[in-house]
Amino acid sequence: DPDAVHPGRDPLEEDRPVVDRRVAPVRALGAERHVGPPHRGAARVVDERDAEPEQRLEGRDNRLTSHSRDERFFVVYSGSDRDLGGYWLLDVAKESLTKLFDLAPWLDASELAPMQPLKYEARDGTTVPGYLTLPIGVPPRNLPVIIHPHGGPWTRDGFGFHPEVQFLANRGFAVLQVNYRGSAGYGRKFLEAGFGQW
Repeated sequence: DPDAVHPGRDPLEEDRPVVDRRVAPVRALGAERHVGPPHRGAARVVDERDAEPEQRLEGRDNRLTSHSRDERFFVVYSGSDRDLGGYWLLDVAKESLTKLFDLAPWLDASELAPMQPLKYEARDGTTVPGYLTLPIGVPPRNLPVIIHPHGGPWTRDGFGFHPEVQFLANRGFAVLQVNYRGSAGYGRKFLEAGFGQW
């Protein structure tokens, strides 16, 4: 079960590499922004079971962005669907995390709308994944909906902070982000299903 090893994993990202947290320093080690090899000491520090309460990064998108030549220091990006995120300095020798800065400290996560992963079955039986963001404080009935397709075609919408989606949700819109056939990250068959269809 990938979620047993990777509890913060987006359940829709079936082709995303599953990373063993005992080896991987951060949740999204397989992502394109990762720099450098896995570091066992870093895994010990970033794993929330060992971190101090104020240093926990669980339930967030955590990525290594750089490291020192000797791999003692790592810069870790940490964000979420309701938080543009910030950067932390990980000192492997001291087993400590120090917050460097937030990218948008003026944003209050409690006032922003969460993304919800979803799947639906298309007319041809294809399961199509996506994300739905609903405005907060509004009953989720009869809302105006904006379909917000990603560019590409060989890319995808991912779970995380999207400023334009938050803006629209703040204005009372439900926002549906669909990873249509041809989107990356769902396997070769799904990718090829979009060939010649755009």
